[in-house]
Amino acid sequence: MKKTAFLLLLGLLLLGSPQGVLAQTTAQRQKDSLRQALNIAEGKEKIDTYNRLANLYTREVRNEGVIDSLFAIYDALDAEAIKQGDFNTRAAVRTNKLVDFSNKRLFEEVIRQAPAFLAFMEEKQTWKFYYQSYNILISAYRRLDDYERALREAQALYDHAEKRQDKGGMGVANYAMSLIYSEQNRYDEQERTLRESIALLDGNDSYLNSLADASANLIDVLITQKRYDEALQQAVYTEEVNRRYEIAAKSPMPYAWINVWVYYRDIYVQTKAFDKAQKYIDKIDSLSNGSVRQLGAQAMVLGAKGEFKKALELIDKEIEISPNKIRPKSIKHFLLMDMGEIELAKTAFNEVVADLDSAYTSYYTTRLDEIRTEHEVEKHIAQKERNRQSFLFALGGCALLLILLSVSVRYNRIINRKNRSLYRQIKEQDRLAKEITLPPEPLPGNKAQRELVARLKDYLLCDDNLAQIELRREELAAAVGSNRSSLSDAVRIITGKTLIDYIRILQLEETRRLFDSHSELTVEAVAIDCGFQSTSTFYRLFRKHYGISPSEYRKMAQTPEI
Repeated sequence: MKKTAFLLLLGLLLLGSPQGVLAQTTAQRQKDSLRQALNIAEGKEKIDTYNRLANLYTREVRNEGVIDSLFAIYDALDAEAIKQGDFNTRAAVRTNKLVDFSNKRLFEEVIRQAPAFLAFMEEKQTWKFYYQSYNILISAYRRLDDYERALREAQALYDHAEKRQDKGGMGVANYAMSLIYSEQNRYDEQERTLRESIALLDGNDSYLNSLADASANLIDVLITQKRYDEALQQAVYTEEVNRRYEIAAKSPMPYAWINVWVYYRDIYVQTKAFDKAQKYIDKIDSLSNGSVRQLGAQAMVLGAKGEFKKALELIDKEIEISPNKIRPKSIKHFLLMDMGEIELAKTAFNEVVADLDSAYTSYYTTRLDEIRTEHEVEKHIAQKERNRQSFLFALGGCALLLILLSVSVRYNRIINRKNRSLYRQIKEQDRLAKEITLPPEPLPGNKAQRELVARLKDYLLCDDNLAQIELRREELAAAVGSNRSSLSDAVRIITGKTLIDYIRILQLEETRRLFDSHSELTVEAVAIDCGFQSTSTFYRLFRKHYGISPSEYRKMAQTPEI
């Protein structure tokens, strides 16, 4: 469901290709030329020149230090706009700053600065930029998993636009809601808000970018529900929107076209029209210079042609790049079944089942939290109603609350006992591992392999290497004086685990050591210190490995035995 956001990064990925290197050289010449033009430009021409210069830097905003140069250009542009009394340009500068903060994943900075920017836009009545900036603020809350606040802000945005009878603003608000519902797997509500967004935005050329995004997202929703005929109809409509978008912008929009082609490709792959799917795979590769990853789709096409060896090589590469995704493992299962490799297919199937179980557990945990929140709201409303009833009815309500309270207390005690028991088991396993001496057994692997794994462990636990590791095998192998293949084989033979799984175990063990010895550290700080960039991923892996959440383990580590 995240294809649209991913494809917007395509231009940055292109810089890794030979064409990207050439583009960098060309871009620098363009920057130098525009800076010289600024010295003689006046009026609107000067503002246009600043904007073209800013656009060049925006393409590189993810690179180190670029955002400082970009913001210096924005400040100069804002100063020039003040001289010319150009409020639209000043509003655009503020919107672009929020976009760049978001692209750099500085979501807290978006939340900090957005209120002042929105107040300025409301005062100057630059409504298009107001609604776009508000949408970026909502997205920041969503990206921080604060869905309740994000939905509240999206509803506030809709109410504001509705009061002004601004269909564009209402459409942007509905699109923002649809993305929140997508994160929560609430597909019916996502489809409803997307259709409402499209209906409101269609016919308003000022919001063609939002219309193109909303229309593309609706294709994705329909594909998810296997409504392929409707998805194809929506894809045709999205192509028409893209053409209108290019005409209005007076510029080609390659990312918008790649976006819709990806959905065509997925429709034809899933309906087994592999020749048509290959056509769109080739079109995407041609326009993106091969920088859009299509390993899963290409593997399915090759499998349909009977080229199983190539198909497995591609899907294994996809699994290595995205080990937490379920779909590539599912594709591998079906490829192995088609090849007649039943035992290997069973192993792949078991991995898919384990991942699905973990995903569903996470989903139902989220739904349980939502139900609890709804229950609290309903209880508050019921309490107000009970206050208007007779004394006996109120007394009955109080009795019910006491029962609920006793159940809650008992539930918390059971949970605490369970967590304490798990914590003791973990610590007992640690103690036994240190104290119990087993009869000597033949050591796995050869001496060189054992030494290589030992060097790997020493390297990862040295300084802050574990925190900075990004699981790139080639760089890691070079750091311990080996190569990727030898290092992976050594770890597998000595530990029985893949290289990535072995690193994850070291990271998890290091988090426990920090929880035990540094009570002042938060769960998030420990996760980052040990190399987990996503707190949600850390929670999932820790619970899967130890049977207890990181926050529960930290609480047990800080609570003395009674």
